[in-house]
Order: sequence, then C-alpha cells, then structure tokens
Amino acid sequence: MSNKLHIKGITPTVAEIVTLICQDYKTRKSKGDLPEDYGFEQIIQSSLGVCESAIAEAILEDICLRRGYWCSPINYLISKGAYYERKRAVVRSIAIGLHLI
Repeated sequence: MSNKLHIKGITPTVAEIVTLICQDYKTRKSKGDLPEDYGFEQIIQSSLGVCESAIAEAILEDICLRRGYWCSPINYLISKGAYYERKRAVVRSIAIGLHLI
C-alpha cells in the first residue's frame, strides 16, 4: 500500500475500504442497480456535504479512481491545499459514518 491514500488519523486499510465502497456505489449507481435499501448511499451523500456542491461529484470520482490534484478535472477551480483538505474530509466523514474509526 502506498502513501497515496494516507490521511492523518486514518490507517491505509481504512482508506482502502472507503475507496472500495465508493467504487461499488458509483458502479451500482451508473448501472441503475442501486437497491432501495442501499445503506451506503445515505452515508456517502451526507459525507459529500462537507465540500461545495459544485465539486462534490468530482471529489467522489477522484476517490474512486484514486486520482490526485494534478489529474483531477477540478484542479483549475481550487488550490492544491484546499483540494486535499476537502478530499480528506470526505474520506474521513465516510469512515466515521461506516464506524471504521
């Protein structure tokens, strides 16, 4: 496991679990195969509320694809520090919502 997913206060395995859950959510949502009682949808959507609504979907996509600032399509909208601050906040919020930390 690389330090790519390292977030202060979150172990790399927890960050990996959050990434996999986000990937599963995006895949199911794009296929229209999202069950009515899919428990992670509420957690992910509320976690995306910690960042601005204009960049929320891009942040989720970046988490799913493990992209960083320079490969993100929103890197011209916000600074590098602000990008990583918001991305870490979303990952941390999802981990807390899933009771992983």
